[in-house]
Amino acid sequence: MKIPSIAPSLKAFTLIELLAVLAILAIIAGFAAPAIFKQINKGKVDAAKANIGTIENSMNQFYLDCGFFPKSPEPGLSALVTPPSVGRQCKNYSEGGYFKKGKLPLDPWNQEYFYVFPGEHNAQGFDLFSAGQDGEPNTDDDVTNW
Repeated sequence: MKIPSIAPSLKAFTLIELLAVLAILAIIAGFAAPAIFKQINKGKVDAAKANIGTIENSMNQFYLDCGFFPKSPEPGLSALVTPPSVGRQCKNYSEGGYFKKGKLPLDPWNQEYFYVFPGEHNAQGFDLFSAGQDGEPNTDDDVTNW
């Protein structure tokens, strides 16, 4: 005859086991985090390149319609949203501008794109770039059209 136990047997994790699991998870996160952040930054660089391509296409359409690129700093990229009021005027300006949303996109780091005409790197055209993650122009992390 079996004698019943007064206290039922409890199956649970010990504090040591829980701490070991947490330590293993922390080690895995320590190795994975840099790779994840690197991929996030790469995605932002790719998005900036895509935006630069879109702005370039709009600027080229402006050139086809108007016969000139807008000077910088004024009217600069704003000529893609509203007709230039400074310098040369465009007789064939596209109604509604060259961006459907009526405003220029910001780069993935929430900064404005830089536009230089005449270009320093693209002598026959314009320079267009994002200052990148550090927000400082003319550094190694700039995303450019040259």
